[in-house]
Amino acid sequence: MSIVLTAHYGSDTAIENVVEDLVATGIDRDKIYDDEEQKIVKVMVPASSEAEIREILGRHDPNEVRETTVSD
Repeated sequence: MSIVLTAHYGSDTAIENVVEDLVATGIDRDKIYDDEEQKIVKVMVPASSEAEIREILGRHDPNEVRETTVSD
């Protein structure tokens, strides 16, 4: 089972920094979706990695983080 975490941010800089951190952690770039117009970052990860990804998203002060479960 995989999880999609969607984080809403207040600035383009925060989005860029989150994406850089996720890639540096080893998340494949094709598992990350960023939209500067809507100010969101979505990342699809295995459920076992959820806590680590939430911590990374949280470092950049998101306005909100939502979780969606998807079947593999």
